[in-house]
Amino acid sequence: MKRKRIILMVISGAAAIGIVAGLNVGNSLYKQFEGTIVGVLCPPIKDEKAAEASTSAGNELAEKLVAEGSVLLKNNGTLPLSENNVTGVNLLGFGSYNWQYTGSGSGISAPQQGGWETNTDLRDAFIDYGIDINEKLYRYYSSYSSTRPELGTLGTNRDTNPYFSYLVEPDLDADESYKALLTQAPSFSNTAIVSIGRSAGESEDLPKSQYKTKPGGIDETRHTLQLTTEEEKLLRFAGSAFENVIVLINSTNTFQTDFLDTIPGIDAALCVGVTGNHGALAIPKLLFGEVNPSGHLADTVPYDFLKNVNTEYTGFEGVSFYKNSADVTTPESQKRYGYTNAGYSDRPGLAYVDYIEDIYVGYRWYETAGAEGVFDKETRQTLDMNDNPITKTKYDAVVQYPFGYGLSYTNFDWKINSAKVLEKEKNEDGTISEKEVNDDSIEANRVYRFEVEVTNVGSVAGKDVVELYNAPSYTEGGIEKSVVNLLDFAKTDIIQPGESEIVIVEAETRDFASFDAYDKNNNGKSTYEIDEGNYALQLMSDSHHIKEVVNDGGEKVPGVKNYQAKSTLILDKDPYTEQEISNIFTGTNAKDGVSIDGLGEAGGNQNIDYISRKDFNGDYAYPRAKSSTGDITTGRDMASNIADKMYFQGYDRKDRSKAIAFDKATVDAFGNEVDQTPVTYKSGDLKVTNSVQESKLENVTELGFALGENYDDPRWEDVLNQVSSEEAKNTL
Repeated sequence: MKRKRIILMVISGAAAIGIVAGLNVGNSLYKQFEGTIVGVLCPPIKDEKAAEASTSAGNELAEKLVAEGSVLLKNNGTLPLSENNVTGVNLLGFGSYNWQYTGSGSGISAPQQGGWETNTDLRDAFIDYGIDINEKLYRYYSSYSSTRPELGTLGTNRDTNPYFSYLVEPDLDADESYKALLTQAPSFSNTAIVSIGRSAGESEDLPKSQYKTKPGGIDETRHTLQLTTEEEKLLRFAGSAFENVIVLINSTNTFQTDFLDTIPGIDAALCVGVTGNHGALAIPKLLFGEVNPSGHLADTVPYDFLKNVNTEYTGFEGVSFYKNSADVTTPESQKRYGYTNAGYSDRPGLAYVDYIEDIYVGYRWYETAGAEGVFDKETRQTLDMNDNPITKTKYDAVVQYPFGYGLSYTNFDWKINSAKVLEKEKNEDGTISEKEVNDDSIEANRVYRFEVEVTNVGSVAGKDVVELYNAPSYTEGGIEKSVVNLLDFAKTDIIQPGESEIVIVEAETRDFASFDAYDKNNNGKSTYEIDEGNYALQLMSDSHHIKEVVNDGGEKVPGVKNYQAKSTLILDKDPYTEQEISNIFTGTNAKDGVSIDGLGEAGGNQNIDYISRKDFNGDYAYPRAKSSTGDITTGRDMASNIADKMYFQGYDRKDRSKAIAFDKATVDAFGNEVDQTPVTYKSGDLKVTNSVQESKLENVTELGFALGENYDDPRWEDVLNQVSSEEAKNTL
């Protein structure tokens, strides 16, 4: 009889959560402790049908996520394919064989049974859909490399082994048999689907050079999220040899897709992410039009990743080292604790990374820099949809696909049916009611609600996404603000041609606010504020393009509505707890005396050089040059108050007083009294024990089942309150 697994649903590269001794444990840890968890909490399973139903529901959800989350980047009319004209396809590239299902670390998706071969890869998906594939090519790829890059690992630090994520792609100029197969492929089908795959994740940052095992070597002129020379050769061949060329981006990370605008003959491209165990089944449905793509990008895709403002501060090369590391810890501890998200090895000292981009992360950098003229001198040669050469300038020469971008097989018109301003009032019973007001000013406790009618004006059914952004008032040298901020979005259901659906997008007063950490507007406040001025709410198709909406006269006008803050609003009370909001991250009131910008810290002024919008102009240099190198002598000193608070584990020169104080606390962080009753085996109905043999699993099993069945069981509080800081660290 099978034993019950805590985790039954695994979806689209993200693991479900298991339970062990009252602690939430990600799938990666679950795999390590599976035997213990099953042995303590789970006797033999009795309901096989329930397990099968759960697995089936997880598979359906994974497929739905791929179907609705895949983003159509490019399409010259080739998609959707017709089953009448396309009965077979050529799957090109090693990525078509080495399909990516998952990320790493706590984001892995383990096979439901057996090995990765039990998952649905791209070949399986097309065969399941009834489309033949060129088996000769597929067999060539499967035999080309006897090993494949690791899938779904628990995390390896790639600065010690950058080949861990090695790249594999046959060189068509170096293998005559491969070139012959490719030359013959158009006779099998005039359609080529080229897959580009990459996988990274927790503790697995991708290197800024390309490490290849086949054909071998290191290419320091290209980063890992860029085409290899072998992949580029393959795409150029495909563009010249096949009638239909479709690119699939099968990657955990945003991939640099500049080649879509420079290599002739590429007709369409779809970003499918990683697909989990069986989510790839959605891909043929997307390509043949059974499902209309409706995903939108969750990141900006620039033409050149290395021109991001913070490039020099990312990856292995972005790490700096405290030059006084030897004064605050021992060499052995440096090796143990001298790591960052970029991984660790035998570091020269304790590592740190400066997040110099401040609030200008992702689209906030590209949109704000573009609006302030930073990209005014940029030019780029590309191809249009008909492969004719064109020159792009300014923002368009830097950003290929904006945040929130996504194409469809159909077109939609939007109309603003209403734009209401509502005032929220708290009733005596604690509920909230709304009352419409007739002015467009920004005041406390208001809601700004748009009712948008979306009409399908194309010829096929599809879904659309309405995005609402705020363009805030900005004063040069004042509070840092992005030129646009996403506030809300809404996705329609399937809309048939000629039909409409109404969606609601809205913003609350607090959505207009910015956090003024440094009192940039000189009003004596360091909290959330709304500066006096104009604030535009914009209906947009992505972070760069305002949607033209249909007005009552049938004309198309920009979907923008302006609102005025007639004076500065101070929002220093939490709307739910009604507690005061103050600055605890920077300045003299910083928590534990550790200011995240390093200013005013005891024993050392770090003074991180954040970028600022006031400096953005046509002469602004980017990416920002790094303030130090990998040489420890170029780093800065660790402030003494940071060193004093680094470790409580008792290693080296640190004592355990704070950890002990945590375990013996008489009140919690909110001032509530903590039960001081000693925890002993069977001293209460809910007491747990470290000794499984001593407990003989009697009340532990019953408790495990009860908590596993109901995550809202109030007894969770009793169990979690018994976990000491040391036990929590040892478990996680």
